[in-house]
Amino acid sequence: LIDLTVNPVDSVRFVRDNGDTVDVTPFRMPGSGKQFAVAELPYLEGSVTVEILDESGTVLQTTAAFDLGNLTDAVSLESTPPLSTALTDPPLSVYVSNQSFADPSVDITVAIDGEDVVDGSFDVGSQHSWYEHALELDAGDHALIATSSGGASQEMLVTIEDGKQAFVVITYWGSVEGGDARFDISVTDTPPAFR
Repeated sequence: LIDLTVNPVDSVRFVRDNGDTVDVTPFRMPGSGKQFAVAELPYLEGSVTVEILDESGTVLQTTAAFDLGNLTDAVSLESTPPLSTALTDPPLSVYVSNQSFADPSVDITVAIDGEDVVDGSFDVGSQHSWYEHALELDAGDHALIATSSGGASQEMLVTIEDGKQAFVVITYWGSVEGGDARFDISVTDTPPAFR
């Protein structure tokens, strides 16, 4: 587990000493003010470095190498100086999760008002991974559309009231027993409580 203080739009790459890489998107736990990046590594041997990248893929910061055989339960990294300032109480927070064991890895894109704000591959893992994307949007109505490589697509109108927050939870479910892949999308004015 890598504890990071980077903006939600940044990405993290784990680089093993044999050259293998794992790219992940950080997520922020509601109310904690902290972001996390989790990578599943097939074996705990050798060493790994962690790279923090911007949206264009440019490496902004690289850590020293960590010996995987001697890691504690969590490695904490704080960007020095901070790479960017995470939004506090953003007008819109979009949470995305893949809950489908039928599609254990699926590409999901979320566009708001025609602009992609989420675009990545989401693993089902243990079905307990929720990835937050904090967005600075003006008050008013915004057209959201979620699409997936599994064939699911859903649109929703999201209204942000002036001076208030909105929370969108997008859950992907793959096709099961001949059914179509689909999204469940909900909008609330309170942070979601994931269990």
